[in-house]
Amino acid sequence: MEQTSHHPPISHFQIDGPDGNYRLTGWSQHHIKVGMQSANLLANGHKEISFKDGTKIRFNNTGDYIFNIFMGNMGH
Repeated sequence: MEQTSHHPPISHFQIDGPDGNYRLTGWSQHHIKVGMQSANLLANGHKEISFKDGTKIRFNNTGDYIFNIFMGNMGH
């Protein structure tokens, strides 16, 4: 893993599985918006896993939303 940019913060990574069975690569960039009662995480980037047989699966990062942090029924 390496932080490839400071402003905005962007990280790239590579994970190699045992005996070359798979390789996971990708990058991530996160933006966090915090309010008095909520937090919203926006995630840019992707991940791709490549298997020994040539199969590739690519997927996006997910965001997150948390609300009613201090009062009321907290939601996620």
